[in-house]
Amino acid sequence: MDIRFTINIGIYASQNAWYKSINWIPFLTADLKSFMLNITMMLPFGFLWPLVSGRTNSWKDAGKATLILSGTIELVQFIIAQTLGSARSSDINDLIANTFGGIAGYAVLSLILKANAFRPLLQDGKASSR
Repeated sequence: MDIRFTINIGIYASQNAWYKSINWIPFLTADLKSFMLNITMMLPFGFLWPLVSGRTNSWKDAGKATLILSGTIELVQFIIAQTLGSARSSDINDLIANTFGGIAGYAVLSLILKANAFRPLLQDGKASSR
């Protein structure tokens, strides 16, 4: 296992330009395994966020929320990489895959909400009072 820690402050700082640590080009450098794992990682968020927020009427809302969360993750990765020297990188492909995963999670939720068998479980506790 390779664990490395670099110092990015002062005279020992890395001389690499910050903008070279970000992959700006979508899809050309995408790794299929990583892309699919990012989609899978955000499926639960896309499924659960509409239930928690109460906004279950739009895939666009789920997509926006996932995009904001994913963008925040990528920004934190970038800041940590620049200040602490982690091996993590910021990648536009991660942002795309995460957002797609959130939308796919919302699609699964929509299918479940349309199924009549699950409707009593989701009606503000009415099913538990029977």
